[in-house]
Amino acid sequence: MTTLPTNLANKPDKLAPSVVAPTDILHVFKSSMRYMNFVFSNGMIAEFINHVYYTKREDQIAELNREIAFGHPQIHVDPNALTIVAEDRDPVVSLRKKIRDELIADGWAKINPDNDMGKSEQGKLTPASTTSIAAVSANGDGTAGHKLAVLAAELASKAK
Repeated sequence: MTTLPTNLANKPDKLAPSVVAPTDILHVFKSSMRYMNFVFSNGMIAEFINHVYYTKREDQIAELNREIAFGHPQIHVDPNALTIVAEDRDPVVSLRKKIRDELIADGWAKINPDNDMGKSEQGKLTPASTTSIAAVSANGDGTAGHKLAVLAAELASKAK
């Protein structure tokens, strides 16, 4: 026989919570108190942790909405965040998805032929400091590729 804390021994739903898949849509209920318990009519408990309670059970959603309609003083919903995808409850996962979406959108914008990026021309390089004087004296543009090409040409001419 296993010994369980007394607060879990009488709550079998705590030991076997409903399975939530990462793609499940959860309803979001908020409370004015940081930590609060709400007892449903069937005896189950909704634990609001850090002002929030998530559920996908239709009976709980209906009962909490009924409580809000009757004017419950602590429970409310945010009209801008009625539901959430289960995996977005983790702020790190949510931030990663947002960054990934922004990077993909930025990539598509860069390869979009209708996106006019303007035109630029590479002019003759003028020395701005001692680090660019070698490229200027070699009549190059200062890029690494040009420097390698000049070096390769010099080595080829010396090898003949």
